[in-house]
Amino acid sequence: MRMKLRALLLFSLLSLLPVVSATAINFQITDISGGLNGTGPDMNESGEVVWSALNREIIHYNGATSRKIDTKAVGSSPRINDMGEIAYHGPSGAIGSTDDIFFYDGTGIVNISNLSGDDRYPRLNSKGQFLWIHETPMLGYTATDVFYKNDSDITNISNSPAIVESEHEINSNGHSVWTGFDGTDYEIYYYDGKQTINLSNNTGEDRFPQINDQNHIVWQSFNGSDNDIYYYDGSGVRTISSNPADDQYPHIKN
Repeated sequence: MRMKLRALLLFSLLSLLPVVSATAINFQITDISGGLNGTGPDMNESGEVVWSALNREIIHYNGATSRKIDTKAVGSSPRINDMGEIAYHGPSGAIGSTDDIFFYDGTGIVNISNLSGDDRYPRLNSKGQFLWIHETPMLGYTATDVFYKNDSDITNISNSPAIVESEHEINSNGHSVWTGFDGTDYEIYYYDGKQTINLSNNTGEDRFPQINDQNHIVWQSFNGSDNDIYYYDGSGVRTISSNPADDQYPHIKN
């Protein structure tokens, strides 16, 4: 009898719940390439997209149409900021010449590096600040550094020719992060606009840093058995995952 009463009570409660119909969610996928296929797309907050076509022409989608930004624009690894401005690397002259960083402001293209060696993989914000990897051929290896451009000034903010840097990012304040090899393992480096700091400074393998506009930084670190996620809040570093699972590729939003 009690079981029947419980079942009746449960049925009565369920009958009071709102009925939610199963409605399919439709997503619209649009081909924005217009036959200008390529690789390495990047998108800004307004939904504008840039990519490098198979012939290395730089293609810009403005939200309605896709077009080549310039018939002379040939390069790779384009990035777009929230103003629709684009940076990419490409040959400084004839095929086989060193690569430079080029900047498109919506009206024209300017070479903003024009240095000896190769300048590649640019990052930019909406305040005219840039970050890229500078490569210099050395005897038996290629030295790589992180170069930072603010107005007309170009600065080597890593200043360590024997260290390999990569995985670099810049935020709207011009603060930057990247991964660098210190001769023993990979570390996370942070440029705060004045100085460069080794944030991780440990014996683990620290990779894939991300920075937001509050200058908060996350990355993954291998502790010998698995990867954990570390978080820098502007005052100190702490782990925010610490578990037996493998935690990788963090992202942080504003």
